Amino acid sequence: MDKKIASLHYLTQDLPHFSHVEQVKMACESGVEWIQLRVKNSAREEWLQIAKQARSITESYGKILIINDEPLIAKEVHADGVHLGRDDMHWKDARIMLGIDAIIGVSTHSWEELLEVKDAQIDYAGLGPFRFTNTKEKLDAVLGIDGITQITKLLQKYSFSLPVIAIGGITLNDVQELMSKGVKGIAVSSAINATAHPAIAAKAFLEQLKISISKKEAIIT
Repeated sequence: MDKKIASLHYLTQDLPHFSHVEQVKMACESGVEWIQLRVKNSAREEWLQIAKQARSITESYGKILIINDEPLIAKEVHADGVHLGRDDMHWKDARIMLGIDAIIGVSTHSWEELLEVKDAQIDYAGLGPFRFTNTKEKLDAVLGIDGITQITKLLQKYSFSLPVIAIGGITLNDVQELMSKGVKGIAVSSAINATAHPAIAAKAFLEQLKISISKKEAIIT
């Protein structure tokens, strides 16, 4: 399968007025290519049913579906992959369970943690938090733009090829600066989901990323 890592990782979240299934459909209709289903406050059976509906929607639109935290659910619904946190299943076990074609991403919070997965059989690493965020209960030290910059300089210095995705409290105004530092992309939830018009917000992020990537390509050529 094609393991091209998208520049926008859209994350669903538990919201009383906007269900996960509605969020997935909105993202697909808005042109988002990569959707991470992030269900935190539901019993496993409900989680599984949400994931099945999400898989049906993403398949119909030809989009990537990543399951947060739960490799077993990813396997059951035939998702494209899984994103694993520090306290989740080890990536080695997830790789055995899901197979070589599955996309596996992991969360990291420092240069040292990135080094630990430099040669791992994973496909990308999330790096954060960039800023304080209410979407995560146990928040690691905020990196800020200075922390991201220091780490991306080390990525370049040591020819670190694993794609790195910045995550945590990212807003539309952060996109171009973050992308200019050398990250592969960004992960976003509240800056899309908590707006009055999520579809418009999602399209705005896609446009800013398109501009940022065009600038990078212009510099290279």
